[in-house]
Amino acid sequence: SETRAYLASRNVRLDHYQTLQLYMAMGGIPHYLKEVQAGKSATQNIDAICFSPGGLLRDEFIALYPSLFEEAERHIAVIRALAARHGGLNRNDLIRQAGLSDGGAGRSGTTGPGQFRIYHALPRLR
Repeated sequence: SETRAYLASRNVRLDHYQTLQLYMAMGGIPHYLKEVQAGKSATQNIDAICFSPGGLLRDEFIALYPSLFEEAERHIAVIRALAARHGGLNRNDLIRQAGLSDGGAGRSGTTGPGQFRIYHALPRLR
């Protein structure tokens, strides 16, 4: 794969599964993959790049969402509310935590500018 070849060119040697994890987290984008450090596992790299205070992708969605959605603040509020609760939220709790009104886009079955879809929680994989 191109991702594996790119990582190998940077002396990052990971097995197929770890390369796949990085690809799923970063989409194979070289600008993101250049942050991967040799000697660390995929999990360690993803943690550093996506969740550490100085990580390149820590707040990427804040830049990305306004380019994708009108009223991106609502989408960001939903993401922040979900991220704050390790076990997830039901619809009513999500609406309350995100500071949204009960109705309108929260009930919409479509996605698009100014709307969002609330997905049912799936069981955790262990």
